[in-house]
Amino acid sequence: TDALGLADPTPASRVVTVTANQAPEGTIDTPAGDVTVTAGGSVAFTGTGTDPDAVLPLTFLWTFGGGAADSPLEDPGAVTFSTPGTYTVTFRVTDALGLADPTPASRVVTVNAPPEGTIDSPATDVTLVAGQSVSFSGTGTDPENHLPLSFRWTFGGGAADSPAEDPGAVTFSTPGTYTVTFTVTDSLGLADPTPASRVVTVTAPNQAPNGVIDSPAGPVTIPAGGSVTFAGTGTDPEGHLPLTFLW
Repeated sequence: TDALGLADPTPASRVVTVTANQAPEGTIDTPAGDVTVTAGGSVAFTGTGTDPDAVLPLTFLWTFGGGAADSPLEDPGAVTFSTPGTYTVTFRVTDALGLADPTPASRVVTVNAPPEGTIDSPATDVTLVAGQSVSFSGTGTDPENHLPLSFRWTFGGGAADSPAEDPGAVTFSTPGTYTVTFTVTDSLGLADPTPASRVVTVTAPNQAPNGVIDSPAGPVTIPAGGSVTFAGTGTDPEGHLPLTFLW
C-alpha cells in the first residue's frame, strides 16, 4: 500500500504447510535377541536411528539397566556385564527438536553366575584294590537358583559316567590311577568351571609272598641231640615289605 492508500492489486504469496513433528525410531541391530552371558562377559551393541521428517542430527542414549554405564553412541560396541542379574537394555533416539522415540527398542541381558558342585563322599582321595567299590555323593548349588541343575560324574575311564547327583557305590575293576570329576550345570546351560575332583588309585589284588628254605637243601636224618642249620629267603612280588617269618 502506498502513502495515498492504494494497495497492490496482485499481492505476492507463499503457502506454508505446518505439520506435527513425527518421532524418530531406533532399531537395535545387535544383539538380534535377548542374551545370556557369564558374569564378566561382554555383549556387542549396535543400533540405527531414523527420522521420518529428517529432523537431524539425531542423538542416542543406550541405558543398560544398571549393568553397565549408559552410552550416547549409536554403536557403543562391546559392553561388559560384571554382576549377575537380569538387565533391560534400551536404545532411545531423539531428533533435533528434542522429540524422542516413545517406544525405544530393548533387549534383556541375563548375566549368569556358574553353579558349584561339592563332593560329599569320599572326603579325600582314595586307594583301593581292584574289584572294590567307592561310594560317591555330591551336592550342587546355584547362586541364582537357575533350577533344575544337572550333574555329570566322570570316573576317568575307571567306570561308566553317571548323571546322578549321588551315584552311590562305584566299582573299579582295573588297576590304575583315575581322576574323578563332579560337574554341575544350571538350567541355562552354564557349567561349574572348576568341577570338584578326587583321585582314585586302584591297585592289583595283593599277591602272596614266597618262602624258600635255603638250608638244609633237603630232608635230613640226625641222631638225637644233633642239630641242623636252617636258613631261608622270603620274597614278595609287589615288594610289600617288611616280611615276617615263622619256622
